[in-house]
Amino acid sequence: MRPQHDLQPERIGRGIGLLTGVIIILAGSAVAPAAAPQGFIDASAATYGGGYNATDATAALQAAINTGQNVWVPNMGTPWNITPISLTKSDQTIQFESGTVVAAKQGAFRGTNDSLFTAGDVSNVNMIGYGATLQMRKDDYTQYPYQASEFRMGISLYHVSDFQVKGLTIKDTGGDAVHVDGWGGPNGGYSQDVLIKDVRFDNNYRQGISVTSVNGLTIDNATILNTSGTWPKCGIDFEPYEPDMVLQNITVKNSIINANGGSGIQFWVNGGTGNLADVNSDVSATIENVTMYGNTFSGITMNKALPNVTIKDSLFVDNKTYGVTGVDSSWDLLTSGTPTNSIANSAFWSNDEGTTTGWVSRSSSLTNVNPLFYSTDPNSPYYMYLSPSVSAQIANGASDGGTMGARPVYGVPEPSAVALAILTWSMSIIRRRNEIRTKA
Repeated sequence: MRPQHDLQPERIGRGIGLLTGVIIILAGSAVAPAAAPQGFIDASAATYGGGYNATDATAALQAAINTGQNVWVPNMGTPWNITPISLTKSDQTIQFESGTVVAAKQGAFRGTNDSLFTAGDVSNVNMIGYGATLQMRKDDYTQYPYQASEFRMGISLYHVSDFQVKGLTIKDTGGDAVHVDGWGGPNGGYSQDVLIKDVRFDNNYRQGISVTSVNGLTIDNATILNTSGTWPKCGIDFEPYEPDMVLQNITVKNSIINANGGSGIQFWVNGGTGNLADVNSDVSATIENVTMYGNTFSGITMNKALPNVTIKDSLFVDNKTYGVTGVDSSWDLLTSGTPTNSIANSAFWSNDEGTTTGWVSRSSSLTNVNPLFYSTDPNSPYYMYLSPSVSAQIANGASDGGTMGARPVYGVPEPSAVALAILTWSMSIIRRRNEIRTKA
C-alpha cells in the first residue's frame, strides 16, 4: 500500500501563478543587478579580470576571489559561465545574489577531477546563495570527447575547517554535489566543522554528498533528489578510504532524501583501499528528523554495526528495498547476533521488501501507521509536510514530542495571506532595484 496524499495545493498554486504574472508585468524585462552589500566587492566590476563576461566569466570571478576579500556575485540575467574555480583564501565569504546561476562552461571540465569549485587548506570560508544555483553539465560528461569520471564535483572540500555552504541549489554535477575529504591535510587527515544548511541537491551523478573524512559535520534542512549515473548513487554516502580517516561528530537533521538511485544514506566504512582503524571510536553520528522516501535501495544502508551511530525521529517510506539494511561488505545480509543499531521513535511504511533487515532493530518505531503527506511534489512549497490528517503517533511521536520526519504538519497561512506576503516582498525588491537604476 502506497502512502496517501490527501490534500493538494492546487488553489494556492493557481493564486500564486496569477500573482507571479502581475509581478512580472510590474518588474519589467530589465532588472539591474543588486549593488554589493557593504563589506563586499562586486565580482562583475571591470577591476576584476576585466569584469563579467557572459561567454566566460572565469577571469572575473577568480580574480575577485583571489583578493581574499568578501565577494558578491550578482545576478547578471545570464549565467556566470566558468571553468574550474579555486578557493585558496581563508576568512572569506562568497555571496551569490538570488537568481544568480553559476554554470559550468560548455566544452570545459575535460579533466577527470575538474570541479566547479575546489577549496583546500582554508578555514572560515562561507559560500552563501539563497535562491542561487550552481549547475554543471552532467549529460555532456558521459559522452565523447569526455573521459569517463565520477569526480567532476560541484564543490570539493579538502582538509578545510569552519566551512559553510548555505542556501544554494547544486545540480547536474559530474560527480558529487559536495565532497568532503581530509586527504593530506593539516588536521590529521580530516576536514573539521563543516556546515551544509538549506541546500537543495538535484540530479547529481554520483552522490548528493560524499563524506570520506571529517570531524564535525552538520547537514541541516537539505533536500537531496534524483541522484543517478554511477554507484553508489546515494543521497549521502559516508565512505572513508584510508585507515587514518574519521567520521566523527556528524549530524544529519531536518532533511528530505528522495528518489535517489541508491540508498538514501549509506555508511560504507571499509570501501576503497583502506579501512577505519576502529569503527567504535572513529564513527559517531546522529541521524534525526529525516524523511527518506522513494529511494531505489534502502532508506539507510550500513555495512558494519556502528554503536555510536544514532538513528531516530525519522520516516522511512516507499523505499524500494528495506527501510534500513545491515549488510556485510559483500552485500550479504547480516542476520545473526544481537542487533547493534536501533531505530528509535521512527515510522516505517510501504518499503517494498520490509522494514529492517540484518542486525538492525526497530526499537520503539512504528510499522502500522501511514505518514500522510500534504504533498510529495518536489516543486511544491509544502513538499513532504505532513497532512493535518496524519496520526498523532507521527505528528507527536518523535523523542522530543515533536514531528517525526523532516517537516511539521501543514500549517501555513491561508492562500490570501500567503499571496499578500509574497506581493509585499516582491514589490519591496522591485522598488529597491528601481532605486538602484535611478541612481546609476
